[in-house]
Amino acid sequence: MCLALPRRLLKLLRSLDTRFECPAYEDEFRKSTDKQTVVPLALFTMIAIPAGFAHGFGNYFSEIHRSDAPFEFAFNDPRTFYFCAGMSILALALFVCIACLVRLTTGRLSAWRWELLAALCMGYGSFMLPFISCWHVALLFGQAPDSMWLRDTQGADLNEVILKIVAVTMCCLHIPMRACVLWVVPVAAIMSTTFITAFISESATSFYSQAVVFMLFLFVGGIQGARRNEIH
Repeated sequence: MCLALPRRLLKLLRSLDTRFECPAYEDEFRKSTDKQTVVPLALFTMIAIPAGFAHGFGNYFSEIHRSDAPFEFAFNDPRTFYFCAGMSILALALFVCIACLVRLTTGRLSAWRWELLAALCMGYGSFMLPFISCWHVALLFGQAPDSMWLRDTQGADLNEVILKIVAVTMCCLHIPMRACVLWVVPVAAIMSTTFITAFISESATSFYSQAVVFMLFLFVGGIQGARRNEIH
């Protein structure tokens, strides 16, 4: 009985791996779906980059021109962590966007595994969302959000959860990812939410607990839908 449960769990995990056993078939399938993956990924990054720059630079300019505590890049300033986390996401998005445009316009980079690249890109963005939240960054460093930031930080946690749901939904519906790589995105989103809830007592509210439950439902539904929509 004790050995049967791990075997069933292992069998279930193996069933989620929908890759071809033959490497040649796997490579042929990957190349045939490259365009279906690259086009929505390019559109998503082209929307996310200007929005991220506008939001980030708006916060940056308001912080450097404030009279009471103007921002300067320093290790002892939590705002440095916030802006560095945001720049890392934008840098990755810009890199992926340029790579997608090169793939679509020149036909190069055909050897890249775009399905995996899309999953890692979206997974990294989902995981880093709490660290570009003005509310959570302040609490993570033991400071009051209202005194640390010039702008109003209320609703930042809600925006974070909404963006995570958008990212997972985008991957499940618009980017043709198979279940063997799709799991990276919702797992990253749930891990970061769980981390924030565990290490920041102010975030351990019913709202965040419900958010974890909702994302679990979305995770299960997304994985099941991806497996059902497999074309091989």
